[in-house]
Amino acid sequence: MTSLSSEVSDGHSKSVEDVLRTLGTSAKSGLSTAEAARRLEQYGPNELDDREVRTPFDILVEQFKNPLVWLLLAAAVGSVILGDIVETIAILAIVVLNAALGFFQEYRAENALASLRKLSEPFASVRRDSDWSRIPAHEVVPGDIIQLEAGNRVPADGRLLEAAHLQINEASLTGESMPVEKQTGPLPAETELAERSNAMYLGTIVSAGRGIAVVTSTGMSTELGRIASMLAQVKKEDTPLQKRLARLGMQLTWAAVALIALMVVVGLFQKTPIKDVIMTALSLAVAVIPEGLPAAVTVVLALGTRRMLERKALIRRLSAIETLGSVTVICTDKTGTLTLGRMSVSHAAIASGIVEGIGEASFDAGKHSRLIPLLAIASLCNDAPVHQQEAESSDDEKNAAPEAGDPTEIAIIDVAPRFALDVAALRAGLPRVEEFAFDSDRKRMSTVHQLDRSAAEPLAPVLSEASSGFVVGAKGSLESILSISTQEWTTDDLKPLDDASRKAWHALHDDLAAEGVRVLAVACATRSDLPSGDDIERDLTFLGLIGLSDPPRAEARDAIAKCYQAGIRPVMMTGDHPLTAKSIADQLGLKSEGEPAVGSKLTGLSDEQFTEIATKKSVFARVAPSDKMRVVTVLQARDEIVAMTGDGVNDAPALQQSTIGIAMGVTGTDVAKDAADVVLLDDNFATIVAAVEEGRIIFGNIVRFLTFLLSSNTGELCTMGVAIALGLPLPLLPLQILWINLVTDGFPALGLAFERSDHDSMNHPPRHPKAPLLGRGLIIDLLWIGFVMAIVSVAAGAVITGSLAAPRPEDESRWRTMIFSVLTLTQLGHALALRSWRQTLWEVGLTTNRLLLVSVVVTSALQLAVVYIPALQKIFNTVPLSLTEALLCPVFGSVIFIALEARKLIRRRFFPNAQHDNEP
Repeated sequence: MTSLSSEVSDGHSKSVEDVLRTLGTSAKSGLSTAEAARRLEQYGPNELDDREVRTPFDILVEQFKNPLVWLLLAAAVGSVILGDIVETIAILAIVVLNAALGFFQEYRAENALASLRKLSEPFASVRRDSDWSRIPAHEVVPGDIIQLEAGNRVPADGRLLEAAHLQINEASLTGESMPVEKQTGPLPAETELAERSNAMYLGTIVSAGRGIAVVTSTGMSTELGRIASMLAQVKKEDTPLQKRLARLGMQLTWAAVALIALMVVVGLFQKTPIKDVIMTALSLAVAVIPEGLPAAVTVVLALGTRRMLERKALIRRLSAIETLGSVTVICTDKTGTLTLGRMSVSHAAIASGIVEGIGEASFDAGKHSRLIPLLAIASLCNDAPVHQQEAESSDDEKNAAPEAGDPTEIAIIDVAPRFALDVAALRAGLPRVEEFAFDSDRKRMSTVHQLDRSAAEPLAPVLSEASSGFVVGAKGSLESILSISTQEWTTDDLKPLDDASRKAWHALHDDLAAEGVRVLAVACATRSDLPSGDDIERDLTFLGLIGLSDPPRAEARDAIAKCYQAGIRPVMMTGDHPLTAKSIADQLGLKSEGEPAVGSKLTGLSDEQFTEIATKKSVFARVAPSDKMRVVTVLQARDEIVAMTGDGVNDAPALQQSTIGIAMGVTGTDVAKDAADVVLLDDNFATIVAAVEEGRIIFGNIVRFLTFLLSSNTGELCTMGVAIALGLPLPLLPLQILWINLVTDGFPALGLAFERSDHDSMNHPPRHPKAPLLGRGLIIDLLWIGFVMAIVSVAAGAVITGSLAAPRPEDESRWRTMIFSVLTLTQLGHALALRSWRQTLWEVGLTTNRLLLVSVVVTSALQLAVVYIPALQKIFNTVPLSLTEALLCPVFGSVIFIALEARKLIRRRFFPNAQHDNEP
């Protein structure tokens, strides 16, 4: 559908008259009701297209996109062919349980995300038929004349017609932390989005002042809509865990198919009865499939999700929590992520010197009482409401949505209580009687207050004993305030403001500005009579400077240091000025070559040039959404696992493109949350690092129970292979194998999911994204452990027969029960040994993983039940063992445990620096 936005895409470079003419509207009367209705029909409602919502059905279907699940279903079909209903029900129960676990966890996460979204319908003040009216924002059309006031959310993109001290917070769109002061004059056509001071954009917030604008674009034609369109074009890649499990699933699938084909060929060649051929093939197929793996992976990821939710991170997709452990690069926004997202007073300067660190918790205001007159005048010459004054502000309060009002004025009010300055009482005692509002030409604000000596104690150092009448306060740019000042306060006296002093103040101002600090100058004067006109702003006393910045989070520096320690490269990408970006990067210890990369200089670069910058630079300033996406894409092309954090609309495309998208839950926009895999409920960068650590622990546990499950399967296969090679009967029946894989292996595997013994997971680099789950060391372990299990199990069977010969028909069930029980107990010993790769069970602590210990006891009890309870004997084809035979089972079953514990001691004694490649 054609949009007017294409005709006014360069509206910032045109005059107001030209824009109105192009849009066919009038600033005085607006559109007619009929014309507005016609345009609404033509251009559609002022809404963004809904994101692709994951329905419950979609979530359920995703649980079955797993080759292992397909293998289980194939095994169920084989059981049906054999007429074994018990096996069929058991296999299908495994499939349903696994799907249910994954479905309910992800469905709950989707519902939790939905509860974060604001449900209120935005409105807009629109002039139609020459009258102002309030309408739902989705009814706004191109050509509408709208009114803006402090606190309003901008309903569409537009060109400003009038601007009275208008400031708009565009951080959610551009990343710029400071509100943009707006004006109405045309700008050069090449002006960047973040610097178009005569335009307004959908979703941004009016911080101060008022204005009138004409709507140029609505819905998907807005800047926000273009970002939404970019999101729709981004295809989310599978996570490393999903890729590894899919690869493993396919390998096991082909292994099962090959074994089944081999058994069928051998059986037909030996003219074995077809039922026996199918039974043997099904037994081998079931032995290949680690039935407990899907459920174990789901449970361990769900457990990680619960742990992260306790630490204020909402995991929307289960695989995301493990993938965090594989992250190699974290691309993060600055405003509200690495910083508080709120201006605060960081510096102050008076004639006696500069004071730094005012915003830090350790700052002792009592030692700097000479700053009180400076802050008192700045608090009087200030429009921020006193109710925003807070002695102590929690991080959650500081991270709330942008407040109405100038952030610099709010910051001055916020810091006053630290100096025991009661702004409410000061304003009540010195009421404002006159003012000159701030404007972009004068670059200052001035106010006049009735002087009451009894209420003016904070100003006493700058007032003479004869002072009476009125107090004038002014604040603004240094040049502006110096131009109306004739003397300066030295903290002891007043002296003329000479050229040397002016140069000193300029040098100090430039030093602060170079650190990315916003600087305000403050001056005052007394008048015996109520001043008016130019008399208000002349012969002032210069008091000093106030430096303001959006400070780094206290915990961000440590979090970034921990990233470097863990082999992770943090990258800051912001829409802010390069000086501000560099200052924050230096304060946080971000390592980057040279100066920050600037967005405007990235546009024309070739892919090779851009790649070089993306791989070397760690600080990017003035970046556009397309720049962020390009950086993420380039890094992914170099096999990096990229996590992108952010809170604004401008972050959404890169959140969607990245391997792991992490949105801010408090200050984050709904668009960003929808695009993310993880939502931080406390907007704390340190939580990301905690999530990475949790992800590494979880991956270690996945490798741990994968080793456990697959070695069990290998043991079963080797046992059957050895038996067949020796001419023995089938040592394990399909249902017995299913019991081992589901119960004997399943319960301890879940216990291993709770293991927390990897305390040094952040002291080594992340695993290579292409490293297979089945590494060389793991494969070697599977082979030797499986072979030893087979030897031990068949040897245990020889106790029944007295030799390695085939058992007599009457002893076959007891022989098979012995092998079945020994193989079960061998697995339990293996689980206990796998708690740590280097420490023995006694060093880790037998009771430090109580769930695993309970699972071992419960599984042993269940195995006894299968052997000795008549009803279960019929189902599993077992017979009771004698006391001697029963006591021999744990003796044979402890061989693997003893071997693995001995290997740990040998490795530490003779190979202390060696690392097994299945260590996380």
